Amino acid sequence: MKNNKKSNINNKANKNSKNNKKKNEYIFTYSGIEQKRHGMSSPGKCLYIFIGIFPFIPLILELVSCFVTYLDSRKFKMWMFILSSILVIWLFVQIFIFINRIFHVLMIDENGVLYRLKISNFWYKIKNQTILLNPMGTSGGRLLRLFYMINNIKLVLQNISDTVTYEELIAMGKLEKFSEISDVIVNKKNICFNAKVKSASGERIKKVKIARVYENDFQIISYLKGEDYSKPELMSKIMEELHNAKTSVKKMINFSINWICIMAWISVILLSSDLGKLSKINAGIYKESVIEIEKNDKITEIEVYISDSGDYFKKSEYGNLYKPVFVVFFSVEIIYLVSKATDILIDYLKKDEKNE
Repeated sequence: MKNNKKSNINNKANKNSKNNKKKNEYIFTYSGIEQKRHGMSSPGKCLYIFIGIFPFIPLILELVSCFVTYLDSRKFKMWMFILSSILVIWLFVQIFIFINRIFHVLMIDENGVLYRLKISNFWYKIKNQTILLNPMGTSGGRLLRLFYMINNIKLVLQNISDTVTYEELIAMGKLEKFSEISDVIVNKKNICFNAKVKSASGERIKKVKIARVYENDFQIISYLKGEDYSKPELMSKIMEELHNAKTSVKKMINFSINWICIMAWISVILLSSDLGKLSKINAGIYKESVIEIEKNDKITEIEVYISDSGDYFKKSEYGNLYKPVFVVFFSVEIIYLVSKATDILIDYLKKDEKNE
């Protein structure tokens, strides 16, 4: 009985020590909230930006052809391909950066040492927790498996040292260890610092840059600065900061940018034909003239723009959409800005009344 009591006491002590160990370990995974908080775009936002910017490429090329230098069909297609390719490359780079971020995890162990690791199947196999890759027993494919891999990594990383030591993991190329941290610089989107980095390839001093996309970003910064990092930042404070960032002025700017992008698409669709004609008129390819057309035994004079090859289009059929497009754009923009400015003024007056 005494031995059983002693063993129970020892088991409780071991459990308590494990629980204390868990409390002293911190794991920081990707957070969409922190990413938004620090002004970094998600793939969805990057795609949205891509769609918004794209119509400006043909629109700008058409305006250049009209008022700067004439671009024939071959040059226009060449520049369209070059500029579109640059935009597509930018989009894929942003997606690659995002994927790289969500697959990395920061961890501070019970001894206060910072590590960085990359999420992979290895971490689920090391403690035989591959069931977490498909916890519901469903066949959701690779995408769902990837979701579970990222979402459940915290469960796997707890108590890693029960199976293998951190030094062994570093030697296996699964971990990076940061020590002798100095010269910490906190920017809007990144944290930079110098550190001795230990990896499978050895130890060396180098500059490290960490994107501010990890949850409990406040704790990471406190740790790097040598301050108390045990207390996480309140979520309510973060949400309040995000809410306060949406000022009336920023809302007006965002609306104007979105409306300009929408009108750029409308302009490309409705005005491309007329802008193409205008570029040829300004280049002297088409010249204003009058031709006679016989219809129903009557000769009618029509004002046209005609080329040396005899191609022409009626002057009355050209440029009819310029004015409607400009009217729609400025009407909506002015109405919105006036209404928002009125709301801001009313709110300001109400605050003054309350203060009095």
